[in-house]
Amino acid sequence: MKNFLKKREKELKGLLVGALLCLIVCLLIWPKRIAKLSNGEEVAIKVNGKNITANTLYDSLKVKDGLSIMIEEIDKIILENKYTLTEEDNKNIKQTAENYYKNYESYYQISKEDFLKQHGFDTEEDFLKYLELDYKRNKYVDEYLTSSITDKDREEYYNKNYFTPFTVEHILVKTSDSVTKEDSKAKIEKIIKELNKGTSWDKIKTKYKKDITVESFNVEFDSSFEESFAKAAKALKDGKYSTTPVETTYGYHVIYREKTLEKEKVNDIKDRLTTKVLTEKKTNDSNYYQKTLAIMREEAKLEIKDTELKKLYETFEKSYK
Repeated sequence: MKNFLKKREKELKGLLVGALLCLIVCLLIWPKRIAKLSNGEEVAIKVNGKNITANTLYDSLKVKDGLSIMIEEIDKIILENKYTLTEEDNKNIKQTAENYYKNYESYYQISKEDFLKQHGFDTEEDFLKYLELDYKRNKYVDEYLTSSITDKDREEYYNKNYFTPFTVEHILVKTSDSVTKEDSKAKIEKIIKELNKGTSWDKIKTKYKKDITVESFNVEFDSSFEESFAKAAKALKDGKYSTTPVETTYGYHVIYREKTLEKEKVNDIKDRLTTKVLTEKKTNDSNYYQKTLAIMREEAKLEIKDTELKKLYETFEKSYK
């Protein structure tokens, strides 16, 4: 979570830079008051007897921050024409904002108002506009990558990762403030010993009901279980239980595999396979996001007239290709 927040914080700082640039440009072109960009050599700022011209400001900002501001403005225009956000989309964006506020308050003891100020947002609406662009970018990336997934991709993933689903029931001794990891493991070991001596699964559940959590569910190729749990469950045969404690972040488990279900065909789970292939594509290419947005700009026939900005953008593209 902390790495995620740091990454987002870096992106948010770009907005502050954008706001500063806009402010300076507005000042530069304000009629009859200070230097205009139409005459870049006019004095914009005077300090200690020295002059700073409009050109000096513009060139400096262009080299330092022009790339990120330019890309943001380009993407806004492209995505505005591609997507009209629904009520549900806006609800998701607002929820994302609320998550930021809660996380920053929890991790850094920063209030909502201070969060907005520290990241250069005059109002919450400015922050929501930033999140709207981020939301649209991710929407485009997911749609583009999904459209690139072929039947062959799904077939290959199926052959490599699919297994016939089955049902399990597990007994968990949760770790907590009052139950240490050692206590949890010792209790599960005690339960396993009783099972080994012939005590039935149902009697164990009744005997230890105050100390344990019991759940039943399906284990499938796209289930989101911790690796240790899934590996132990898949290793069991129907009607058998794990004879050693299975550790997860929740505590220790003993798993009972109940029965194997019907095997599914590729076409029956096409959407689920697509989701898993999409996740795999993202995992295998750390630059997938920037690469896809670059394609989006190419398809929009992006032309950068300013030679310096064009060079900066081309260098930026080379960094992730």
